[in-house]
Amino acid sequence: MGGGMRSFHDCTRHLKYLRQSLSQDNESIGFFLSAGCPLSVEMSSDCWPLIPDVKNLTKYINEQLKGDEKYASLLGELSKAEKNCENIEDVLSFVRSCLLVSKGGEVRGLIEEDFLSLEGKICAEIVNKLDVDLPGPYTPYHRLASWIRSIDRKTPVEIFTTNYDLLMEQALEELEVPYFDGFIGSRRSFFDLGAVEDDLIPTHWSRLWKIHGSINWYQEKQDGVNRIFRSSEVKKMLHI
Repeated sequence: MGGGMRSFHDCTRHLKYLRQSLSQDNESIGFFLSAGCPLSVEMSSDCWPLIPDVKNLTKYINEQLKGDEKYASLLGELSKAEKNCENIEDVLSFVRSCLLVSKGGEVRGLIEEDFLSLEGKICAEIVNKLDVDLPGPYTPYHRLASWIRSIDRKTPVEIFTTNYDLLMEQALEELEVPYFDGFIGSRRSFFDLGAVEDDLIPTHWSRLWKIHGSINWYQEKQDGVNRIFRSSEVKKMLHI
């Protein structure tokens, strides 16, 4: 900065503001849960982490599929395209972008059926690794759910997450905290866009927004239209 002025961050002032915001019932409050959040769950050293971070999840998937010639070819093409082979999100995005233009032809040495098969195998390995339960009732997820339950708010608490796992759902349900994730129904819940757009859900229901999807979401074609459903059970072959 010019003029010899110094900039500093007043931690005490910001902490006081944060506490006031969290304690009031009329503030709009949202939380973002990223890929590293499951690392906060305490477990014995031989079991930790409950769910690995993106880099280690990618290593796991690469190890599981190392004998697959098509997958090896895919990683080679990723490197040629200067994409990150250590980020499974980049790998999936690459597969899906190639799939879109592979109909009736070949893309980077692979055909449509290859990309469909690879997408299914990658998603299956992700589901296998992420289909886990919280180890006890006192995890950080449970503490967040307990805090949400503690105050009747004029505006609902919103939770945004890029994670596919069901850890936040488990904590909310074990503490009987009502929430809305965009789906309606119990047998085969369907996504209700109208309820989301018009905000028709009671304010005491928290909102859980899974930006990248979930391991218990699946796609089916009905009357020629692809529709997204949510299952109470995790199906092993999901396209997340």
